[in-house]
Amino acid sequence: MRKVSFLFVAFILMFTAGFAGDKTTREATYKQLVAQRQELLAWETEHPMAPKLMAMYKTKEAREIRQQLYQNFPDLRRQEISQFRKELRQELQKSQTVPFVTFNTLPLENLKKLTANKKLLLEFLKAYPDNAVNLTDEYLLRLFQEDEALEEMMTSYLLYLKIYHANPAAARLSSEQQKMLQTTYQMGNMPRMYNLLFSYASAGLSKARRELARQYVRNSLVSAFTK
Repeated sequence: MRKVSFLFVAFILMFTAGFAGDKTTREATYKQLVAQRQELLAWETEHPMAPKLMAMYKTKEAREIRQQLYQNFPDLRRQEISQFRKELRQELQKSQTVPFVTFNTLPLENLKKLTANKKLLLEFLKAYPDNAVNLTDEYLLRLFQEDEALEEMMTSYLLYLKIYHANPAAARLSSEQQKMLQTTYQMGNMPRMYNLLFSYASAGLSKARRELARQYVRNSLVSAFTK
C-alpha cells in the first residue's frame, strides 16, 4: 500500500513538473513570436527606402504571426487583455481632461444592450474606447481577434493616456499636429486619430528624454570643470 502511494505521488510530481515545463516553454514561444511580430511591423519604418513589395511581405508575415498568437495562445492573449483593462481603468481614474479625448463610459447595463448589435458596438468603441473597461476579457478577445485595427487603436489609446498623465508637457501638441487631428476628427476617423495621438505623444516623450539626457551631460561637464 505504501509502495502504491509512493508511486502515485511520484507520478503526480512528474506530471506537475512536465506541465510547468510545458507552460514555461509556451510562454517563451509566445514572447518570441510577439517580439518577432514587432520587428516585422517596425521594418518598413526602419527601412524607408526599401521596395514597397518587401514591406508588404513583412506586414503579411506579421499578420500571420498575429493569427498564430490568437489561435495557439488564447489563454496568454486573454491575460494580456485582462492587464490592458486593468491599466485602462487606472488611467480613467485620473484626470478626465485630455486633449482630443472625449470620455463617455456607459453604465454596464447600457453597454450590455449594445453588445446585441455588434456593428453598433464597434462604432461606439471606436468613438469612446474607454468603454472597453466594462467588457469581459473573453468578449474583447473575440473582438480583437476579428479586428486588428480595433486592437491597434485600443493600444494606442491606452498608451497615449499613460504618456499624457505621466508627462503632459511631453505630450503637448504642435499647431500642425492639432490641425491634423482636428481634420481627422471631423472626418470621423477615430482609430486614425487615436493612433496619431499616441504617435505624437510618443515622439514628444522621446524628445523630452533626449533633452533631459543632454541637460544631464551639460550639467555633469559644468560640474567637472568647476571643481
